[in-house]
Amino acid sequence: MKQELIKMKRFLGGIIIICSILLSAPWLSIPGNVLAQDGPSAEPTEAPPDAPPDGETPPVDPTPEPTEIPLVEPDDLEDLTILKEADLGHAQIVVDINLYGDGWPSDLAVFNNNLYFAAEGSDGKGRELWVYNGTSAPSLVKDIRPGSDSSNPEYLTVFKNKLYFKANGGDGKGYELWVYNGTNAKLVVDLYPGSDGSNPSYLKVFNNKLYFGANAGGPAKQELWVYDGTNPPSRVADINPSGASWPRYLEVFNSKLYFSAYGGDGKGHELWVYDGTNSPSRVADIWPGGGGSYPRDLAVYKSKLYFSADGNDGAGRELWMYNGVNKPSRVADIYTGSESSLPMFMTVYNNKLYFHANGNDNAGEELWMYNGSNPPKRAADIYSGQYGGDPGFLCVFNNKLYFSAFSPGAGYELWSFSEYTTVTYYSVGTYDGWVLESGENSGVGGSMNSSDVQVIVGDDGQDRQYRSILHFDTSSIPDTAHIAAIALKIREHSIVGTNPFTTHGDILIDLKLGAFSESNTLQNGDFQATASKNSAAKIKNAPVSSWYQVNFSLYAFPYFNATGVTQIRLRFQTDDNDDMSADFIRFYSGNFGTESTRPNLIFKYYLD
Repeated sequence: MKQELIKMKRFLGGIIIICSILLSAPWLSIPGNVLAQDGPSAEPTEAPPDAPPDGETPPVDPTPEPTEIPLVEPDDLEDLTILKEADLGHAQIVVDINLYGDGWPSDLAVFNNNLYFAAEGSDGKGRELWVYNGTSAPSLVKDIRPGSDSSNPEYLTVFKNKLYFKANGGDGKGYELWVYNGTNAKLVVDLYPGSDGSNPSYLKVFNNKLYFGANAGGPAKQELWVYDGTNPPSRVADINPSGASWPRYLEVFNSKLYFSAYGGDGKGHELWVYDGTNSPSRVADIWPGGGGSYPRDLAVYKSKLYFSADGNDGAGRELWMYNGVNKPSRVADIYTGSESSLPMFMTVYNNKLYFHANGNDNAGEELWMYNGSNPPKRAADIYSGQYGGDPGFLCVFNNKLYFSAFSPGAGYELWSFSEYTTVTYYSVGTYDGWVLESGENSGVGGSMNSSDVQVIVGDDGQDRQYRSILHFDTSSIPDTAHIAAIALKIREHSIVGTNPFTTHGDILIDLKLGAFSESNTLQNGDFQATASKNSAAKIKNAPVSSWYQVNFSLYAFPYFNATGVTQIRLRFQTDDNDDMSADFIRFYSGNFGTESTRPNLIFKYYLD
């Protein structure tokens, strides 16, 4: 059973309640769980083994199968400040392909501007070839093996404007090489005549030819083969003269073909290379001796070859790198200690390396990212909890990262991930400033200052309240943006008298779509002007290096103007403390000379 595809079934019992919060704002889309339909589970059709028909035992992939996972009920909605700090983007389920179980999408590939993959729908046709155009619902391309049995397409690869893959057409020829031209699907060649099939695997285009591992019978068994698109495929080399070399995870790097293979010389499965002319050779004995490092999921990123391997250095299976010259080296111990992070399905997206991994952070197997410099970090928590979303078969399509992942209620289905864009707006000094109450109990503004390099919140020596206005031009947010998080940061300049946080409570934030007095210019009337949303958030007395930050709840999102001006009013919960003494705090304003020290409003969003 192919380990990457067939995961042990997760038991789902009872009724999972999925809460969705809907807000009416024309420019706003609130991210959250996608409602999924529960239904009776269906086990996926077993994928064909990679073993040759003569019964030789294939190499054991060192990645362990997951254990059975119990049902985890969703937590109650508590904190609606929705963005997890660790998340680098927005992950969401695209569609529940199989309403009665798992769709098991796998082997994703882009062909003719569409996303193709193998999946099992709710139509009773088994596991077949599917397509998604990015807009309409995914659909079955062709029932290659008619009836309820599965053709099990795997290793989808585009070669000479056609889509090639391994499949079983139910014609008695077993698993062989197939091709789809956008209209019809057909068998390319019966490489191993009979019902056993040649089992073509890990297809990769190199030097305008299609390479793959296959078994055509005879003593060579599972070896490296090549197909030029016209003539019958031919074996490249007998890497392991005493048996099968099992070439796997083919990748092109520095104009050469790299792959994992077993040379039959007692060194185990290691990294090999083929230049297109000379015989393939081993790159390095990463795990010295007969253990084998089992390199897998090779990917090229920033002119280096990355892969998963076990170097017998006590770190387990982790992320490794080869620069084409020096001996391969471990990039990081993502799961610290002797346990393995199991990095898999390496794919480059937005100039970053994304992959599946377990980071020992109690999030389970999730989507991770490495930028080539900083330590790898988790990109998204697809399925919150210790088991994780188990993302696999990553593929870039329409500026998004698509993959298979698990979620309660839907099982393994098609998901997408979009990176967040972060933009910071600084307050505009021309229009922000402080307003002082005309009298202790008047409740209206009496004087103001829009040129001060600080804004003031608290009260003065006559117990008159200070309120301050921060002005932001947020019109550059794209009309199609889906807001994921909004935060305000203000930096303390100084405190006069008693710290008002100890006597006046928290600072309340009032929001205005546009300007408080219908004029961008600061007005005395801004003190008492009606807000679009009063008390939209609180700033608590928890500064970090003199910076105070508040993360807005999704309930506040509709009160930020994506097409123009947003104004923020700051005021303490208690207007004054009746001590006839000035107690206020000064914050740097938009007039301060250093931009980075001014109040800043931070948006994180993703685009469709």
